[in-house]
Amino acid sequence: MTRPVRYSPEARDRAVRMVLEHQKEYGSQWEALFSLAAKIGCTPKTRRTRVRRAELDRRPR
Repeated sequence: MTRPVRYSPEARDRAVRMVLEHQKEYGSQWEALFSLAAKIGCTPKTRRTRVRRAELDRRPR
C-alpha cells in the first residue's frame, strides 16, 4: 500500500478557497469539489471534509 500524499497547509487552504469561490459556477458544491479535486490531484471526499471544516470555522458562534 502506498503512502498518502501530504499537502502543505497553504496548498490545502488554497484548494478550499478555490472550491468556495468557484462553487457558484457549478450546479452544486459536489460538482465543484469533484471538478477541482481532479485538477488538484486529490479525492473529492478529502476536499469535502476540508471545505466543511472551513465552513464551520467561518460561522459566527
